[in-house]
Formats: sequence, structure tokens, C-alpha cells
Amino acid sequence: MLATTLFVVLGAWGLRDTRSPEAPPRGLLVLMAAGLLLAVLAWGPYAVSRGAVTPSRTQVLAGPGIGLLLAAAIGRVAAAVPARFARTCALALASWVVAVGTGRVLAMQDEWNGHSLWPVQNESLFRLTRLVPDVRPGTMLLLIDERPAWPATFTFRHAVRYLYDDRAEGVVWRANAFLYPVSFEAAGLRSEPWPVIRDVWRVQPRLYRYDEVVVARHLATGGMRVEEGWPRELPPLPEGAVYDPGRRVLPRGDPPPERTILVPVPDV
Repeated sequence: MLATTLFVVLGAWGLRDTRSPEAPPRGLLVLMAAGLLLAVLAWGPYAVSRGAVTPSRTQVLAGPGIGLLLAAAIGRVAAAVPARFARTCALALASWVVAVGTGRVLAMQDEWNGHSLWPVQNESLFRLTRLVPDVRPGTMLLLIDERPAWPATFTFRHAVRYLYDDRAEGVVWRANAFLYPVSFEAAGLRSEPWPVIRDVWRVQPRLYRYDEVVVARHLATGGMRVEEGWPRELPPLPEGAVYDPGRRVLPRGDPPPERTILVPVPDV
């Protein structure tokens, strides 16, 4: 209601000095056909691609064509009514597009909220930042996620990078390694971001020694703890390797402003 009302008010103000639609009907029909053609051409690659199995996000490329189609259709209808009603007709139809589009976004958000992992992810991040207030630069935070809250590593990595001022990298044991695969080697954990993102996202391959790793366990009950010893489910430490999380975790005074995004959760 707020979005539609605001659009109507601004639209009415903008139409004060706007002439009634006078484009020839044939020209508007051509624009409608052009918009439809652009939308179809945008959807075409998705339709024939084996990688696209759902319509999710296919509207991005088709958006300009759909916009042109709707705008021309509104102009065509407005041009067909008596001139004194043309601007009101155009505004009403455009407002309908805004109302339906906004309502759809709200409906999708409600659906997403019902399936979102954000509540459990927020809980894990809040507890992690309480247990590990700060780290020495160049620390790898390895999460053993029992719930699970993090099906893919890249989301946890981005959250850790944001919440720890880019001083730590995050990885989730046995999660989908999309974009950020990590391997266990004799010298440590090697992070190998995909080449396509290295320059644009300013991430490069890096080897973390085992004494630069902090293992945190997100318990199935909702708690969180830092493992003092190397967990048995992980590949065993190579001979001579040392795991010492106490040397990597640092105290911190006031939390950085980035952490205000986290919602506090009760202690378990």
C-alpha cells in the first residue's frame, strides 16, 4: 500500500504538465512486439540450457523487454480512451503494475522467511563471535557444523570475512565447496578460490598452517565451542604439525559496528 500510494502521488505530480498519449496505435503495437521479442530472446538460453532447471532469476535479462511490453501496452490502452481520461488511465494501469509487483515481492519474502537458514546462521555467528572475539590476521576458522546451518562454504566465508574485518577466512567441514575449495595438505589447509573470482573479489590462494587454524563446533543442540584439541573426524594432523587455537584467538573491547547485524540469542 505504501509503495503504490507513493507511486500514485509522484505520478500525479509528474503528469501535471504531461500531454495525453498521442502515439499512433501501430507504433505502440510495434513496441509491444519488440518488448515481447526481447523477453523471449532473454529466456531462450535458459530454456535450452541444461544448467538452468528452475526459472529462478531468469527475470533479470528479460526485465527490460517486459518493461517495454508493459509500458507500450499501457500507452496503447490510454490512447484508446477519451483524451480527458487518458492520463488517469495510464496512471491507474502503471499503479497496478507497481501494486502487483510489490505484492509479489512481499509474498516471495514471506515464503523465503519460512525456509531461510538465517535464524540458525545468525545464532551460530553470534555464538562464534562471543567465543572468538578477535583473531590474529591470517587465521582460518574451520567450522564443524552439526545442525547444519551452512550447506555451502562460501556463505560462511563471506560472513567471517565481514565480521572479522577481513582478518580471518572461514570454511565449513564437508559443506559444498562452491567458489572456495579447501584441501588438507601436509603443511596445512590450502584455500584455492576459483580463478574467475580472484581478481574481482580480491581473494588469492593461501596456505594456512595448522597452528593458524581455529576449529569451532556448532553443536546440534545449538551451542558452540572452540575445540581445544584436533577433532577426530578431521583428517589427522601430519607428523610435527601443531594445533594451538589459544594463540590465534584474541580478546576484543567494543565489538566492531559490522556485528550489529547479529541478533543476540540466549545462552544455552
